[in-house]
Amino acid sequence: MELLLFSWDSICINRPVLFRNLSNENGSASVQYNWTFNDGGPGSTLKDPLPVTYTNYRKCRCGVANDKPRLRSPGANNNETGESKCPQTRYSLQKHHRTGREFPSFIHVRDGIGAIYNWTPKVQLSSYNTQYTEFFATGNDVQYMIDITDKNTCITTDTILMQILKKPGFYLPTAFTPNGDGLNEVARPYLIGMKSLKSFSVFNRWGNLLFFSTKYGEGWNGKYKGQEQAVGVYIWILEFYNNDGKLITEKGSITLIR
Repeated sequence: MELLLFSWDSICINRPVLFRNLSNENGSASVQYNWTFNDGGPGSTLKDPLPVTYTNYRKCRCGVANDKPRLRSPGANNNETGESKCPQTRYSLQKHHRTGREFPSFIHVRDGIGAIYNWTPKVQLSSYNTQYTEFFATGNDVQYMIDITDKNTCITTDTILMQILKKPGFYLPTAFTPNGDGLNEVARPYLIGMKSLKSFSVFNRWGNLLFFSTKYGEGWNGKYKGQEQAVGVYIWILEFYNNDGKLITEKGSITLIR
């Protein structure tokens, strides 16, 4: 009876992985090998295959600002790299009602494996080498690139786009991810410099009402009557009053991603 074992020397993508066969053949001359590497390329029948390079990575999930303008970034997962291709996230900075000064916005990379962080460009942040940092707006939008290095020296590159709403209005994300990870679970509107909310509604593509609320801060969790709705685009209608008491009606779409 043969004991089949193997080892590998790396877990990083875009870096050759060398698999070593540690199997005990007990002197058998009839042993055959068939290696399958999934998305790492064609297989091998050699006892010790040639180095394999993996280039694929999973798509990320994207951040949505909450009611205290705190931005959570696109996801960074082990063995991933490449610039995140996510819907752009924008939000406004709150101002103190007396001094008029803007509160700093807390942002961080959603990552549990990073050992070293490097944010660029090095502008408008309180720290450029930590997972958590504060964003201080000076009137300009900034897109940050974050290199996340783990204990195995694998590097994940993530991005966060900070866009400042420069005038009163509203904000709704272009996408949300109700997948149970605690981030971006709910699609909710944010009013900026407006008086009050009248209603927020979400419809599917057939015009069926899936969610309705008149309470500010409530949002849609991607379900209808307890059932998870399919990935896709949904229509929303937002009604709110401006500071003059005028009723404003806005319409748009949001993408549900899992």
